[in-house]
Amino acid sequence: MPCLDQIAADLRRLDRQRQSGATLGSERWRAAVVRAYDLRLELACGSLGVPHHLRGLRGLDLELERVRVEGRLQAEGVELR
Repeated sequence: MPCLDQIAADLRRLDRQRQSGATLGSERWRAAVVRAYDLRLELACGSLGVPHHLRGLRGLDLELERVRVEGRLQAEGVELR
């Protein structure tokens, strides 16, 4: 498993890709970036013992869980942005 610093760097890179207009051109590519982002969130949660429900949710519920998890990770000192 990668170290937490590498996971955080991946999250920052994937977040930029996720938020950029370029990802809106290809829905398949954007979905892959979002899934990679979620997987890194799961790794970060696992490293810090932060509970999450990223796998079982869809749509707005998944978006809200991402925001909650990001907040918990930032409270633990993980720089996401």
